[in-house]
Amino acid sequence: MSESTGTLLAPSIPLPPARRLADPADFQRPLLYYVGIVRQNLGKIALVTLALTILGIGICALLPQINAGTAMVAVDRQAQPQGVGDDKLLTTGDDQFMATQMNLLQADVVLRPVAEKYNLLEREHQLSRYIFWRYSPDKERMIREAPIKLKKLKIQREPNTYILTITYKDRDPQIAADVANGIADSYLQNIFATRVKETGRLTTSMEQQLMDLKQKMESSHLALMKYQKELGTADPEQKTSVLVAKLQALNAEYSAAEGDRISKQSTFSAARKGTLPSLQATDLQKETEAANAARANLALVASTYGTGHPEYRKAAAQLQDAEQTMEINRQQIVARTGVDYHQSEMRERMLSQAVTDTKRDVDDLTARSFEYTRLKHEADAAEVVYQDLFSKIKQAGINSELKNNVIRLADAARPPAKPIFPNWFLMVPACLVLFGAMSSLYFVSRELTDESVKDPLHIQHALGVRVICTLPKVDGKLLRLVAPNSTLRSFDKHGPSLDGGFFFEGVRHLRSYMALAPGATGRKSVLVTSALPGEGKSTIALSLAMAQAEQGKRTLLIDADLRQSTLEKLVQLERQPGISDFLTGKRELTGLYRPVPGTQNLFLLGSGTAMPLPISLLGARINEMLEHAYKEFDAIVVDSPPLLGCAETLDLAVATDATLLAARSGETSMGSLRSVMETLSRVNVHVAGVVLNQSSTIASDKTYKAYRRYYTALRSA
Repeated sequence: MSESTGTLLAPSIPLPPARRLADPADFQRPLLYYVGIVRQNLGKIALVTLALTILGIGICALLPQINAGTAMVAVDRQAQPQGVGDDKLLTTGDDQFMATQMNLLQADVVLRPVAEKYNLLEREHQLSRYIFWRYSPDKERMIREAPIKLKKLKIQREPNTYILTITYKDRDPQIAADVANGIADSYLQNIFATRVKETGRLTTSMEQQLMDLKQKMESSHLALMKYQKELGTADPEQKTSVLVAKLQALNAEYSAAEGDRISKQSTFSAARKGTLPSLQATDLQKETEAANAARANLALVASTYGTGHPEYRKAAAQLQDAEQTMEINRQQIVARTGVDYHQSEMRERMLSQAVTDTKRDVDDLTARSFEYTRLKHEADAAEVVYQDLFSKIKQAGINSELKNNVIRLADAARPPAKPIFPNWFLMVPACLVLFGAMSSLYFVSRELTDESVKDPLHIQHALGVRVICTLPKVDGKLLRLVAPNSTLRSFDKHGPSLDGGFFFEGVRHLRSYMALAPGATGRKSVLVTSALPGEGKSTIALSLAMAQAEQGKRTLLIDADLRQSTLEKLVQLERQPGISDFLTGKRELTGLYRPVPGTQNLFLLGSGTAMPLPISLLGARINEMLEHAYKEFDAIVVDSPPLLGCAETLDLAVATDATLLAARSGETSMGSLRSVMETLSRVNVHVAGVVLNQSSTIASDKTYKAYRRYYTALRSA
């Protein structure tokens, strides 16, 4: 809190020149404000936290214990590449492979034998919706036939390892360990059975193929031997080697002749169409150059002399002669290419005939050996396939033995020594932290949503008026007068204090402020009011009046609360005629002032006879009453009714020199205090400040504690 305690001086933040009413929501509180809230409610927070923790521990203690059994399955990565031949195993370090194994561990084919053996559906209450209610037989049958899903099963992969942990939770530690081991065994057996079945299926298929290949190989060898006997030689292909070589040479020559014929045919066709290849076009280069020169000359003559000039006709004749010469030479070249084409065509036909004759001889010779070659190839291929298949059958048997050791049970589950729930070592600190944070949040949120006035800075920001002092909260009667020769004593919750205790020190500060504040010179009367009843305005008025009288000033305390008078009770005087009697004209003021017992220089003007409608009389003669009092007294303190709901308070506020607003910390709402300020502002009443009464935050303030030690030491002395 930013207000100083002890004498509780007003905040040092300067007020704006003109009074303004701000929105309280715009006030930004520092972080220490929230820390202060937690410190103020630390005892309550501790009590609530402890109660909730004990409640949580009690509830957890009533719940059944939960035990966890954990089995570990290892994927032996080093055993993978030890396969024989080209049949290599999948890399188990791959995340996809490990994820596949985790899913297989939760497959129905793995879980169902274990669930049926240990009745896990019943133990997990999957066959009952509530504790005393089960599903119908048809629904129960559907659940049993559906894929098994165990709620208390957890499959995890240890980070950066090739180990899968199988954890099952149950009340019985032995059941938890047995189920975890059972799932691991079922998983390994399922893998083993799958591999054996696959290997057996593969072996049976290969053996059948092996028998078929063996029969085919034997029949091919018998047919080959029979054909060799018919030909009278072991290798008929040697007889055809010479003819084959000749045929190859003729084929090569025929291919060359065919290519030459195609080339010359294309040249001849292009020449006939008017397009000469580059070689023939070279022969016409001279004629082409002459024709181009004649065209250029013709164009020059046409541009120089015109088309009707003799030189133009001469140049045109020269161009015609050059083009005719070029055409004659081109026709000769076309004729030559035609002769070459016909010669190459004839040569191609001759070679084609030779190739056909030689090929016929080769075919006749190889016709009988073709079947021999086919039979030999079939026999050799059957033998190769037979040997390869026989080798793979051996490899499949060896690899099946190696694969069985890739995934293994690394560590079997054992019954745990202690349950995982409840874990008191973790639960108690967690509950304390959690409930402590929740309690702190609750008290902070309650404080933030509390619309009552507590913070002087907040009041100053919202209302534009100072909080002059903050008075402590006390138990029982705040003030009482004792024997006539005794002084005023204050009582707080720690017991009676010495004269000039903490509460009265605040009142004295209020007195000094009212006397020394700028513009206070000449002020003699002060009105003490509040927004609503029960905010301590009468006590503050009495205390301020007694503080004024303490300095030797003749002080008049006026009880202007004609509706509910309390000052006469506080000073232990009987009710006698007062203000109401003066207002009705029954008595004069001079005889109505009464001295307060036990306090010098303090006089009381009581409320007098109770009146039903005091507003009808109070406003007319209040100024007259105050003018009369100004002549006889040095200071006047007026206790008025609450402003909200009592109209006569406005007349009293306008008539007095200054007005003090009493607000009860934690009780008076900021809205009601704002309404009072707005009402007083409309009639231009000078508000000296606010007195924050019954504050519960002072007792924790360092200044208050320092004053208590100071006064305690003084009393001990």
